[in-house]
Amino acid sequence: MNKTNFTLEEIQKDCNELENKILNLYLERKKQKDICEELNITRGKIDNLVKKYKLTRFRDVARFTINENNLNIYNENIWYYLGLFASDGNLQTTCGTNRIQFTLDDKECLEYIKEILEFTGEVKSYFKSGKTRYYLGTTNKKLIDFTNQIFEHDCHRKTDNLIFPKIPNVNCLIMFLRGFIDGDGSFRKTRDTPYYRFGIYCKSKNFILKLKYYIDKIIGHECSFYNEDTIELSSKKDNYKLYKFLYEKIENKYYMIRKYERAKEHIIAYENELKI
Repeated sequence: MNKTNFTLEEIQKDCNELENKILNLYLERKKQKDICEELNITRGKIDNLVKKYKLTRFRDVARFTINENNLNIYNENIWYYLGLFASDGNLQTTCGTNRIQFTLDDKECLEYIKEILEFTGEVKSYFKSGKTRYYLGTTNKKLIDFTNQIFEHDCHRKTDNLIFPKIPNVNCLIMFLRGFIDGDGSFRKTRDTPYYRFGIYCKSKNFILKLKYYIDKIIGHECSFYNEDTIELSSKKDNYKLYKFLYEKIENKYYMIRKYERAKEHIIAYENELKI
């Protein structure tokens, strides 16, 4: 590979079996000495891998951690993480190591996840197909177990069988919907007006039907539902009700700014129209 920026997937695909084992231990932030002992290799093998893919040099520091006390179903903010995982996260296993990871165009959402989890690692960036993308990953076992427990199954292949979780209260539901919508939802502008139409797609029938149930309750009637996988809201009023539900009860910063600003523009325009 003759380039300077690599995705994790590109590195894993290009590596041989031993290099992938080194890479996994590297991502766990293990010391060079420990990797050499575990894999019975010299430091030269590690140095070659670091140089080949322009990886950050090893430092003798503690591996990245999260605050595991935050893994509590009554913690509203953890539901934002869970919503974003449901839409844009994945659980991957490479050479026996499980990793929860996100790759997004929007850095802000991953910074939120880092803050919510109190993750000591960094959001990484790379350039691909003419744009910058962002990556966050962790091998924390308790987070992986917690996430699998919330979604009631192993989340390695969740696209078709994602389960809508049992959410303890309305504030947690709001945060979960924010996270999921930040990942997969769209707020499309209605021509040259200040109004936006909501739409979302999910391939898992269990998940989309439960999501529809909640959106129906929020707007007070059945929403438009297509092909058993797509929800859309067309009326100004229905979109207004959803946006108010998402953003006005909980006034924290955990939401994608561009989607929040579109929702607020719709809310203001609709309320001004009612005054006329």
